[in-house]
Amino acid sequence: MVGYPDLVIHRPLLYLETSIFGFCLDDEPRNLLRREAVTALLDQVRLGILNAVTSSVTLDEVDRSPEPLRQRLLVLLEGVGPISAGKEEVERLARAYVQSGVIPADSLDDARHVAYATAGGRTSSYP
Repeated sequence: MVGYPDLVIHRPLLYLETSIFGFCLDDEPRNLLRREAVTALLDQVRLGILNAVTSSVTLDEVDRSPEPLRQRLLVLLEGVGPISAGKEEVERLARAYVQSGVIPADSLDDARHVAYATAGGRTSSYP
């Protein structure tokens, strides 16, 4: 940056899971503020202000969505990169979250989301 050679630009790294994208498409009046907030967040990702990643869990959940919802969700995922985390570590963490009662056993994908956010937060690089 001109005039500030030692200034480091840091873009926060955000892990976005499936429900974040779903809020953009939620027409329920009670979710208006959430929809607006998530839309603004994704705009900042597209502008390069924020750095966002997601995991294969999110992509799998989107792929199981019916059309045309699936296509609308895929458009929202544009500009969101893959998280860098080892699958074995993610599975180990997810099992630990469930076994310790932090996340219910019937919410294994939620445990995986948390595990990806945890493991990827340690290994991801900031552009």
